[in-house]
Amino acid sequence: MMAEMTTKHLTFSELPLRQGKRTKEWKVWNHHYDEQLGVIKWHGPWRQYCFFDATTIYSLGCLKDIASFLQGASRDYRADGA
Repeated sequence: MMAEMTTKHLTFSELPLRQGKRTKEWKVWNHHYDEQLGVIKWHGPWRQYCFFDATTIYSLGCLKDIASFLQGASRDYRADGA
């Protein structure tokens, strides 16, 4: 992955590698509001990179489930005549 990647709403910026660590970390920013949303880093117990906000840990599977739910809720909202 690049040192920095930008999407429509987010910027992922690689952080300096911490001493003694082998895995990379990225901060995640909403660049429209200049607000840090969290950090992506390795989560050893789950043996995968996860998204950490201030209080919660999200794995790729969790984020996919959330994204799928949001997509379905939006689809249902539009189908109801919105």
